[in-house]
Amino acid sequence: MYSDYSTYDSCRVEVCLCNMATAVTYEFQCKHFGFTDVTPKHFYESQWTERKEYFVVYRAIMFLYCLIWAIYDTNFCVSSYSGYYITHLSSWGEWTLVVHFGLALAVSMFGLIQDSDFCFKNNLERTICCGNGNTCQINDIKWFHNLCWVVMTAASGVSYIVTISYWCFSDNRMYSIAVNTHQHIMNSVLMTMDHLLSRVPTRYLHFVYVSLYGAVYTLFTVILHLIGIRPMKYSGTLDWTKSPEISIVVSLGLVTVGACVIHFITFTIFKLRDLTHYRLRTSQTKSALFSDTSSHSNKDINANERSRILQ
Repeated sequence: MYSDYSTYDSCRVEVCLCNMATAVTYEFQCKHFGFTDVTPKHFYESQWTERKEYFVVYRAIMFLYCLIWAIYDTNFCVSSYSGYYITHLSSWGEWTLVVHFGLALAVSMFGLIQDSDFCFKNNLERTICCGNGNTCQINDIKWFHNLCWVVMTAASGVSYIVTISYWCFSDNRMYSIAVNTHQHIMNSVLMTMDHLLSRVPTRYLHFVYVSLYGAVYTLFTVILHLIGIRPMKYSGTLDWTKSPEISIVVSLGLVTVGACVIHFITFTIFKLRDLTHYRLRTSQTKSALFSDTSSHSNKDINANERSRILQ
């Protein structure tokens, strides 16, 4: 097909660059600030299996794990750092995880129950799901799907911010190794695992929801300052009394540049997941085609052999 390998390689490079340009153009469409190009199935199934009951079990385990640890951590931190637990971003992140997995569990259970109650197959063997009043809603995205998507994005962002900022910039270490590990390591591990297992896509322009989360927390620290409460952990960075200039720079940096950089981690994990799934699916398809071709070839050989014997 090609006169030499250099021509072939140059064509491959051109195709790759074209695909990259198309992907970038797609991601930066204004519609992706919102919630488009998804179906409810993205919230009901794993990327790796269509068995929704397995996904519900996974969501339930994650929710119970995070809830139990959040209650334990809250009890420990309140007793050890009286009056300051609610001021820490790590505490916000921990309960955001609980909200995320609880909401994700409820949505996945809704998908499972909806299928069992309102789904049927038409004459073309296509599964149709209908709600009350016989109004089919197989591809309709509801408000709770959007809410689940936003909370998942915010939970990822705050988890990575907490982990990176704690281990890179904080000198204060908790007395409990278990609490410290769960609040500042397992939070990112759990969200990374969730992005790898779920089917919910990540839109890069959704970094605005990470920024919004950071803006809300920044406003909260300003309110704390106005009522006379200073978070001990952030006395050198978010101290509106002693160093308001530094606090402004840190807050603006996290809400703008920091949110974009942190969300890029989530976006990269999503792309790696999709690429891996695509490669595996392509490999399985090629294997199936090869097996089918081999089977037909063997049948032709056997038919030719029988003809030769009969002759």
